[in-house]
Amino acid sequence: MKSEHNKEVRSVALDRKTRRSVTRKLEKLQDDLFGSVGKSVDPKPLLSRLYRIVDDYNAAIPREQLKITCRRGCNHCCYIPVEVCLIEAAVIAESCGHQQLPLADRTIPVIQERTPCPFLKDGECSVYEVRPLACRMKLSGDDPAMCEPFEGSHQLVAAQPAFLHLYSAFVDLSHQYVNQVYGQVSGEDMFGVGRHAGDIRQFFPTQR
Repeated sequence: MKSEHNKEVRSVALDRKTRRSVTRKLEKLQDDLFGSVGKSVDPKPLLSRLYRIVDDYNAAIPREQLKITCRRGCNHCCYIPVEVCLIEAAVIAESCGHQQLPLADRTIPVIQERTPCPFLKDGECSVYEVRPLACRMKLSGDDPAMCEPFEGSHQLVAAQPAFLHLYSAFVDLSHQYVNQVYGQVSGEDMFGVGRHAGDIRQFFPTQR
């Protein structure tokens, strides 16, 4: 009888030069991000910088420590909940040619596993270049088939706390971004509590 697999979350260590480079970029991004609070600044380019830092970090993981086995056409992670903030949703919407700023529809029930991402097309991600941070941080270190429930252990790469910290800052900045687009309104009064972050399916229900 099959059961939920155990997730062995592994930490990795980059070489000193790469680690220092990533740290400097994160510190500069954090300064720019917090410096934008209260100002009319488009946060999307800042988010793109975070994406590049995360991608560079993943590419620098020593293969002798952990071999990343994720590949094109592997879509196990596209069936699990994927949290995005409003700014991430705005980047995705813009890439798809949507004019309206998306807001999370919190009336949609919490997504259960095996519900495909609305942007999973023909087994591949149709918004791969602008995929959210949650997707960029999900990396498998063994056979992708082991992402399915099975008897045994499954290796995943540990998410870096610094990345999660900056993501939280983007969630906080989402309310300011809504005000920039729609004028000074209350996020709770006009859009409902928590609509600045949610599952990707709550932001794009019509894509399903």
